[in-house]
Amino acid sequence: MMRPSKLFHPTRLREIRFIRRWLREAAPGAVCDFGCGDGVYSQRFADRHAVFGFDPWHSQVRKTAASFPGGAKSAWFLVA
Repeated sequence: MMRPSKLFHPTRLREIRFIRRWLREAAPGAVCDFGCGDGVYSQRFADRHAVFGFDPWHSQVRKTAASFPGGAKSAWFLVA
């Protein structure tokens, strides 16, 4: 059985590149990651922005918050 990687979605890398390019042109500030799921997007953007992640699943929020690099200094994850 193959285990899916964190980048399981075929367009995920393209989406991250697009969003990073857009955020470079945007004013500095916070980023909201609605439906943050596994937190891959949040982790990619937290180096330059404060991140607020929202997901309806308690398990996803706990898992993402626990695996977030640098702790929760610049990121907050909520069940919503």
